[in-house]
Amino acid sequence: ARCADHDQHDRAIKFFESIVAKDPTNQRARMELACAFVDKIPTCGGMAAIVSKGTLARKSLDQMDAYLAKETDSWLGLYTRGMNHLHWPRALLHSDDAAADLTRCAELQEKDAKPKPYYLRTYVALGDAYTKAKEYAEARAAWRRGQKYFPNAKELKDRLAIKEDSALFKYVEGQRSLEKPIDTDLSFMDRWSL
Repeated sequence: ARCADHDQHDRAIKFFESIVAKDPTNQRARMELACAFVDKIPTCGGMAAIVSKGTLARKSLDQMDAYLAKETDSWLGLYTRGMNHLHWPRALLHSDDAAADLTRCAELQEKDAKPKPYYLRTYVALGDAYTKAKEYAEARAAWRRGQKYFPNAKELKDRLAIKEDSALFKYVEGQRSLEKPIDTDLSFMDRWSL
């Protein structure tokens, strides 16, 4: 994220690519590489922007697939891949993949005896994935499911307050696209992994 803050996207990509090339078992570097590809997406402009964004998002997904091949039940891996799928344009049909990864995240976290505050992200994103698929009942059910654990969460309340499906779709599309920077900062995990 620091390189992205200073428009050094290619530097970050090359750095993490070199680490993964030297040690393909380095899961943290693989995760950071996937995020570095996503960080570069908003910088793509001009005539080739759509192709460039899609190429970077695909490279990120490839890294996450490799990550999850080794750690199939990694909450972080599933969440990160699910968020990548969530931001693809609806026409490219990634919403179901996002929902599948995020549903698995919810299943994993609901087994956790000590729920983490960042688990809220799963319910928000899962409902957003269903919204992008125009499955509005499922979206609202996911957000209500999240309210059981996070009854005061503004993100859930705001989405559930939108009663009109078309307005909800427009809201979520405005939040989840490749046109805006995607939050790849995973530091929220650091304090909980101790």
